[in-house]
Amino acid sequence: MLTPTLHLALPAPETQSATEVALVEVLRRSWPTLHALASRMLSDPGDAEDALQNAWIRVWRARDRVVVHPSAFVRTVVVRECLRQLRWRGVKRWLSLDQDLPGREDPEHALIVAEEHRALRQRLDQLPARQRLIVGLRLDEGWSIAEIAEASGVGTETVKTHLSRGLARLREGV
Repeated sequence: MLTPTLHLALPAPETQSATEVALVEVLRRSWPTLHALASRMLSDPGDAEDALQNAWIRVWRARDRVVVHPSAFVRTVVVRECLRQLRWRGVKRWLSLDQDLPGREDPEHALIVAEEHRALRQRLDQLPARQRLIVGLRLDEGWSIAEIAEASGVGTETVKTHLSRGLARLREGV
């Protein structure tokens, strides 16, 4: 897979404030991770690039409001931009397990694993959109409850409830 590249049109570094320099550094450092997150949410690398560009515009316009955690701010803006695009498109599925399965020499084992992936994908598709998002951020991205709450704009107790219910529904039929 190609590593996404970052192309920014910014003022000269000597004219940037400390906040602007910090934001640019956070973006450069986290660009591959943010691209992977957006690609998974939107199921398309091209749409992910668009979402990241739109998110970067929003971050840059709000750069004076960034205070304590610029990386959390950037990640939150990216997630919200992806959610905005998903709502706009009416897409209800973002979590995809179509990645290459770990190879085994035994074709029977590979068939069993593929069938389990298919069944899990079907159960994921049946989850409500918010549960899919929360389960995906927790399991795939390893986000904490607080990070998910901040990024999705709901309380931590709501995140815990969605996560618990989503995981319970995924366990059904296992």
